[in-house]
Amino acid sequence: MEGIIMDTKVDMRETKVGVEVEDGIQFSGCQCPKKIFTDYETKFLLDDIVDKSGLTRLVSVLNLYPGKGSGFVYLCGLAESHLVVATWPEFSGARIDLSACNLNKNNRPKVEFVIGRLRKLFRPTEERIPETDLVTGRRYWTW
Repeated sequence: MEGIIMDTKVDMRETKVGVEVEDGIQFSGCQCPKKIFTDYETKFLLDDIVDKSGLTRLVSVLNLYPGKGSGFVYLCGLAESHLVVATWPEFSGARIDLSACNLNKNNRPKVEFVIGRLRKLFRPTEERIPETDLVTGRRYWTW
């Protein structure tokens, strides 16, 4: 990603239980080794990112999609909420859904740390945030 500067779109809002941070981002054109998208060992890299962020990892699992060379979904339950990473090797892409909240605490720096480390892991050439359907308000992705 030399010469490319990308900002994370982080949605922060005050709620009745404190500050909630939500981030949804899609990486495309990733320059990482192909095995990052398809290898169970990537779970340990993702766990390490979460642990070093200061977020509290309660449980995590990585499930490979069926078929040789298929991607995976990584689900991480956090004391603060959750992180989901899904990969699509055929698009050299990954989608990330990260939410963190805590009573009277701003977890934005921790969320930005995770996104920054995921950028270093996947090395995307393009990033997108989800589109929002104006009628339903639901988020959706497009490649």
